[in-house]
Amino acid sequence: MTIKKLSYTIITILLILASIFSFSLVRDYLLGYRIQKAIEETISNSRDLERGILNHIKERFMDRRGLIASKIQNDMPIEYSLLESMGQLMEYAVNTNNLILFDTTWKVTKRYFLSPRGYLFWRINRRTLLPDDATSLLDSLRISYSLIKAYETFKEERFLRDGIYIGENIIKFNSYDKYLIDYFDGRTEKANKRVPLFYLNLEMISKLSQYIPKFKVFYESSKKILEESLKFSEIFFPDYYDIPSSTYHTPSKVNMIEQAYIGINIGDYNLIKRFINFINTKMREDGKIYTSYYWNGKSATTDESYGVYATLSLLLLNLNKRGESDIFLSKINITKLGDYKSKDLYVFDQFETLILLAKMGNYGI
Repeated sequence: MTIKKLSYTIITILLILASIFSFSLVRDYLLGYRIQKAIEETISNSRDLERGILNHIKERFMDRRGLIASKIQNDMPIEYSLLESMGQLMEYAVNTNNLILFDTTWKVTKRYFLSPRGYLFWRINRRTLLPDDATSLLDSLRISYSLIKAYETFKEERFLRDGIYIGENIIKFNSYDKYLIDYFDGRTEKANKRVPLFYLNLEMISKLSQYIPKFKVFYESSKKILEESLKFSEIFFPDYYDIPSSTYHTPSKVNMIEQAYIGINIGDYNLIKRFINFINTKMREDGKIYTSYYWNGKSATTDESYGVYATLSLLLLNLNKRGESDIFLSKINITKLGDYKSKDLYVFDQFETLILLAKMGNYGI
């Protein structure tokens, strides 16, 4: 009798666990279905240039849960999904006033990337759903910023509450003294006390400071870091600032997407004129921009990237250099973004182009 009761108890527990698992799976796939439907609706209402990219992301990068693979390798999506990608889609949605796409993307992001402690994981494994227990400053800033912008755009208080919550946890986990810092590692409980300059998006930090007063200190320190970096800049900018030693690091090779972001962060043509002259000269003489250069300006690779062209085009657009911006935009073959299979394909490039097109729409272009 005792054995029968024990067996009945075990079966009952297994049935309960199976029910919980089934409910969780249904909920996950329902979220995935909703974000895919939101993208389909967005495609039907988008301009021609955006439709192919959106469809390509949905068909090739997005899984049934609505998680987005960061890369297509050997014609197959890899297992990792980045917070960066979810934040880029949220940024695109708010820039195009798309409430449904924004809301569903945030729900998927919140479901998988928000840690019990309140910080956002920088990536998760789409197959196991296990997170890489560390943060990324820029990706977390983008999420908080997009939520606050969504509140201002759609007038829904829940977005503001969530944006402030994420921002306050950036302060808790991604700051040191008066500085924002690179990342916090939840496994070791240690933070990296340096900050990449391309993470210091002053527009985002300024917006957060309007709702979270502590960010005013971070805005001033970030602005100073960017301005002081120009003393060590020749063509390019230092890549990071080490807080304990108060020193800048100048790399032997630079990543051009990061350099473009730093230019956007500084945002003053007169301060970054040498960098702008360099990219314009390279386009005029070589007809292309490579993904990496040595500090002296010589090419370090022969690879090109749509993400580089999109980010440089956005930089020039922000500087009111429309003609020059169009030259870089013309290097982005929209059809290849959808069909290109001969090399590894990064979803970052797709999203960066979408954000550029959305901002061009906001400029009336």
